[in-house]
Amino acid sequence: SKLSYLSAPRPFACTQCPRRFNTKDKLNVHILRHEGIKNHVCTVCGLRKVTARELRIHMNTHTREILWPCEFCDFKSTTQANVKRHIKVVHQGVKDFQCPHCERSFAKAETLKHHVMTHTGEKPHACRECGKRFIQPTALNTHMKTHFKSK
Repeated sequence: SKLSYLSAPRPFACTQCPRRFNTKDKLNVHILRHEGIKNHVCTVCGLRKVTARELRIHMNTHTREILWPCEFCDFKSTTQANVKRHIKVVHQGVKDFQCPHCERSFAKAETLKHHVMTHTGEKPHACRECGKRFIQPTALNTHMKTHFKSK
């Protein structure tokens, strides 16, 4: 059970952060994350993952062999985590990520990050053709099409 895992002895300590692990293998995977080593590559899209298990889970987004259903509506996802997040946000109305600049809150950290940029003025995505900057990579992609139309 989850509680027995949490109370299990964890003799293997990370030297780069306070985390500890109950097996050497788990520590080794954790260290790979610190070092950014991702040797498992998706043959479909090129995404890189730390472990073979993570790659298998990712591959399901392409194959859609396993779909997890929502128990409250017709929503299905390739990961159980996405369904849990869907239930929390759509059916329970939970938004855990609060903007420090205004009253808005968001269901995803990534959405909050982009929203905060509207307050700070940060625009990390620049057009290679004209230098115009954007908060969202999708906005940059849409903008890039205007350059190709004029050529």
